[in-house]
Amino acid sequence: MRSLFGRDMMLPLYVRDVRSVRVLQFDCRSTYLTGIEFLVSLKYLVVRDLPPSVSGLVNLEYLHADTGETVCLSSSVMTMKKLRYICVGSEAIYDEDCNSSHTNNLEFLSRVVIKEPKDEDMLKCSPHLRKLKLSTYRHVDLSFLAQLGSLNIRIYDLGMQGIIFPSNIKKLTLFGTSLTIIGILENLEVLKLRFRWDTSYNEFQKVKFLKMEVENLSEHFPALEQLVLSDCGPPAIYSF
Repeated sequence: MRSLFGRDMMLPLYVRDVRSVRVLQFDCRSTYLTGIEFLVSLKYLVVRDLPPSVSGLVNLEYLHADTGETVCLSSSVMTMKKLRYICVGSEAIYDEDCNSSHTNNLEFLSRVVIKEPKDEDMLKCSPHLRKLKLSTYRHVDLSFLAQLGSLNIRIYDLGMQGIIFPSNIKKLTLFGTSLTIIGILENLEVLKLRFRWDTSYNEFQKVKFLKMEVENLSEHFPALEQLVLSDCGPPAIYSF
């Protein structure tokens, strides 16, 4: 057996004897899956929480904790050598035991929260990220993410202008405040905004897809191919 799926678990399931399984997806907490720590061949795991023994799954590449609760990312999880994808349903925070001296091989990290300098230090342990979703309460420098192509960022300090973006980014979703620096991101092709925005000449030269509110519409998008206006009601889609 290579894949095992289930939902609406009422009783614990003993999974220790299916050690060859590589894909495990259950709509339940990991406590209902007895023996999950023995599934050493597992590469893909989707459950409602983060199993305490997950770091023992040495071949795991994809981890999705589909929960509405805050997920704490421990040092043992952040240093899993084969792990490439971490997705959570609510938000993720770095545990106090995390050591910023060790890098990992993550390519996707979702909903991580940056509040303290140590959080930014931990983020720098993931230099290979290609896709990132984060919320920040402070200035953050993302220029070290040389491979980042897609960024979804929520900024809680409306006066904050100290976000440094990687120059290679192609897709950006931005919530919370306007940052003038994004207009000169040379490789940006997909832009999603939710605030008032005044653009200038020579900005957004490569943006092909734009999603924003009606009142934010501007003419400074020379390469625009598709526009989605979402001020109210069903989104209006225009192609050029």
